[in-house]
Parts: sequence; C-alpha cells; structure tokens
Amino acid sequence: MSDVLFEVKDLVMAFHGNFNIFKRKRRIIYAVNKVSFTIHKGEIVGLIGESGCGKTTTARLLTRLLKETSGDVYFDGTNLCKLTDTKLRSFRKSFQMVFQDPYESINPNMRIVDIIGEPLVIHGESKDKGAMRQRVVTALESVDLTPAEDFLYRYPHQLSGGQRQRVVIARSLILKPRFIAADEPTSMLDVSVRAGILNLLLQMKERLNLTMLFITHDLSTARYMCDRIGVMYKGRLVEIGPTNQIISNPAHPYTKALVSVVKDLTEFIQERENIIKDGQVNSYTLEEGCIFQERCVQCSPHCMCVEPPLREITDKHFVACRC
Repeated sequence: MSDVLFEVKDLVMAFHGNFNIFKRKRRIIYAVNKVSFTIHKGEIVGLIGESGCGKTTTARLLTRLLKETSGDVYFDGTNLCKLTDTKLRSFRKSFQMVFQDPYESINPNMRIVDIIGEPLVIHGESKDKGAMRQRVVTALESVDLTPAEDFLYRYPHQLSGGQRQRVVIARSLILKPRFIAADEPTSMLDVSVRAGILNLLLQMKERLNLTMLFITHDLSTARYMCDRIGVMYKGRLVEIGPTNQIISNPAHPYTKALVSVVKDLTEFIQERENIIKDGQVNSYTLEEGCIFQERCVQCSPHCMCVEPPLREITDKHFVACRC
C-alpha cells in the first residue's frame, strides 16, 4: 500500500489578464503553473514564497475550493479532478482548510456552537442534537478552549484573535479529516499567541495522525513546522526537499535569497547581494525560459530559452535550475 496521500501532477491554474494590443490577445497569468509534488501520509509539507507566488491557490486546488485549468490531483489514489460534484461531496470530509484571517473566515452573526457544528449539519451528521453538542464540546476542548461551556454561546466578537483561530481549527477538525491545509494560520495574530497556535497544530497532527500542507512566507516558521519544504515563485515550484536540506543547502537562487534574509540562518547573509538582481519584475508569466531569469545574476542565454525541469540533486531534494 502506498504511503502517498496527495499526488499533484502538472497542476495549472490560469487567469486571463489585460488585452495585449500588439499580439491582439489577452495575456495569461498563471497562478499555478505545471506544479507537481507528493504529500506522504503523516507528514507536514510547507509551501513558502512571496505574496502572489501561488501558495494559497495551490492549497485551494487541493481542497477543491477552486477548479484547476488542467492537471490532476490524486487523493489516496482517487483523481479528484475527474469526480462529479456529487461524488466529490463524500471526499470533502477528508480534507479541510484553516484560513489565514480568523476575523473573516467565521460568520460574526453565528454563535460558536453553530459555527463549529455547521459542518455536521452540511454533511448530515446533526440529527441527534445532544450528540452534536457533545462533539462541539469535544472539539473546543481539543483546541484548549476550556471550559467549553463558557464558549458555546458566545459570538466571535467576544473572542480574541487567538481564540477565534482556535475556533477555526476546531471547526476544521470536527469531521475528523485526514488532511488539513493551513493557510498562514498565524500571520494575522499577535506575536504573543502565534507559538501557541503552531504548537496546537503540531499536537493535533500527532494526536489525530493528520497530514498537513502548511502555507507560509516565513522560512523560520516553516523550519519549525515542516518535514519538507517546497519553494514557489510566480506559480512554479522551483525547489522542494527535506527541511534540513532546504535550509542548510539551498540550491535555487531564489531559495538562497529567502534563506539569506532570515536572521537566525546566517550562512548566506553575506552573499545576498550576489544572488538576485534588484529592480521591478514583470508580473506576467514569461512565455519561455526559466521563470527566474529576470532576477538571476547567473542567467545564461540558454536559461532565457529553455525552462529547466525539476531534477534531483540529492536524495529527495529537487531543484529547477541549471546554474
């Protein structure tokens, strides 16, 4: 039996941009462009990169909140992209998402008991009101909101940001999913409560044997949370490998630049000026060549013509670069 829970093959999510009067066609913006990777059962895979690189879109595609332009997403051997909405519904309980903003991701007009219990209603598991209430109480206790009875009938505005995010996590876990996609779950919170949320996610992962995709722009957080890290740039996966390899031996120039600006990862700080070029970068996807060519100081004529594929440089460490 395979230990792969998610397998992503050549995933593409494209949007049409502004009209190009010279080529008389609309430009295409690739939020996700030919991305392929696997997530093994019981591991946490991180996706890092700057804003707009496609991290969140990838997570939404995996959890079927968005429909891909092309490509395939396999969940435990089943191609989710080929399923009808009716058949997909039975799979939705198995993967959930924790959103970035706890102030926007829950309905301010609903009580906490109704917010957490809503997935049970949607999936027809709320016929016994007493059993439903007990499951909500258990979910609150699992995220350390105790005594649970004190929170059941509150409204979101009566909770702190950290407490709201714990409610979001409780809601995502109440259906007992196998997979969680956490989209920068601490970026909107005070620094004082971020560590508590991260540790809670790690505890849930161990206690419930969860598999997780962790989205972040913070390499230090990814280092703390993840077994493997994937680096995205302008919709492409440019490097992926074990966390210690990505941190100690980054191979792609963009990854080196990310490592160089983290204060507690000092190995590459002195080299940063020689890693990437300054200046404005085209927001549209280049039609040919390496996606990073505009910022790479080592870019060659070959890089401008031929797009490098992901290649394995050490065990389970892949990079899309020829430099």
